[in-house]
Amino acid sequence: MVYIKSCKQKNAQIFEKAASVRAAIRMASAEVERISSLKTKVSQAYEEVQTQRDKEEKQREKIAVLRKEIDVLKLQLLEKVELSEEETLKQLTDQFEDVVKAREEQEEKYERVKAKKQELLDRRKQSEQEIVDYIRTIDELGKQIKATREQKIDKEGEKARLNEETVLLRQQIEEQRKILEEKQSGV
Repeated sequence: MVYIKSCKQKNAQIFEKAASVRAAIRMASAEVERISSLKTKVSQAYEEVQTQRDKEEKQREKIAVLRKEIDVLKLQLLEKVELSEEETLKQLTDQFEDVVKAREEQEEKYERVKAKKQELLDRRKQSEQEIVDYIRTIDELGKQIKATREQKIDKEGEKARLNEETVLLRQQIEEQRKILEEKQSGV
């Protein structure tokens, strides 16, 4: 009777462990989907960084062109000696203000592009860290699943051994009962 109760308890424990294994497997598959999503986000962030780098390079080229234009204007200033000083000064001042304004706009654009690039790099680092954390979690879940499976195998082996012992005990009880019946019928 004690063995049967023990067997029932072991069976109940095995079913409980099987339920926890199924739950762990569902969690692991959900984590795999989330990692896939994060990888897509990292890929998108990388593409955005590349786009921002291209924009940044274009802005630098524009700034270089503007600097050359400033140099050309300086040369033109030296060559236009025949114009009156006031006229020349006014034209050059206007041109200089236009060039400075254009340069400031380009520098503002450059700073915005640079800030966006940094933001994207930060988001990428964060996504990569999340992926690393999820991979660790999946590894831990895999270890737990493996340990649970090993426990299940051990419990199944013990269950089989208990079943064998139960069969042997039942046979012995049956033999003892027959012996008792024979003794009682002989008396």
